[in-house]
Amino acid sequence: MPLLAVVHVVGAIVHGESAGGTAGAATLMKAVRAAREDEDIEAIVVRINSPGGGAIASDLIWREIVLAGEEKPVVASMSDLAASGGYYVAMPADVIVAQPGTLTGSIGVVGGKLALGGAFDKLGVAVEEVSAGRMAGINSPVDPYSDAGRERVQQIIDAFYEEFLARAAEGRGMTRDAVHAVGQGRVWTGRQAHDLGLVDELGGMDAAVAAAKRLAGIEADREVTLVQYPRPRTFFETLSEGLEIRAGASLLEAVLPGSRLAAGAGAATAPLRLFRPGEPLALMPYVYRWE
Repeated sequence: MPLLAVVHVVGAIVHGESAGGTAGAATLMKAVRAAREDEDIEAIVVRINSPGGGAIASDLIWREIVLAGEEKPVVASMSDLAASGGYYVAMPADVIVAQPGTLTGSIGVVGGKLALGGAFDKLGVAVEEVSAGRMAGINSPVDPYSDAGRERVQQIIDAFYEEFLARAAEGRGMTRDAVHAVGQGRVWTGRQAHDLGLVDELGGMDAAVAAAKRLAGIEADREVTLVQYPRPRTFFETLSEGLEIRAGASLLEAVLPGSRLAAGAGAATAPLRLFRPGEPLALMPYVYRWE
């Protein structure tokens, strides 16, 4: 029976290994590479349910999917969400399949940092920094950007956005300006994205598998075996991850007494964990309110 690989990209895209509901670039690169190098795998379906995340992390996964596409067919299957970095990793696919209600697109890049100097002052925390060079303190977690620093960050964001446009244009057979017209961070439904040329077909996983079979030259009515990547986590791996998360919560409780305060602070900081010094985000827009 023919084998098709299904690589799951689930959660915010981050560097390192997948954990705690995130899509780790290192984990997914290894998964795509394993599917590419397995001679029994005839095609790869990349199943995406992600709002995006780190721009460089998304680019690393993109590159691995490009290499896989040079050796065997690749189909992107969008679940509920495949936006910004989630769309970025879909772009190298031979065929992109989205559900009519999928939230996708959000071709855009953001950047910034947390300037926590005021918070440190209120907590009575003294911070001393030593730096050399005009831009040495650009990623300081204490001070806001200087005018020159803000300009430099904007240059980085603009450069990555242009790269995003160029790769989307190449993947979709569109011009840079045509992609820009539907980009700029705009979020589309799967049906709208299909009408705009950002996806090829409407449908779910069955449609994606059918497309993969067609591209691989497998008869439409022939059964196939779907090989899941990354491999399912063992019970002990899941248990270990849960204990690590619980340990982090206990530490926060010790620093911020009161379960509601600790839980609230943990929830409030969760989206901020995507920020890395000097790296923009390919992340769909959202409003985060903590009351």
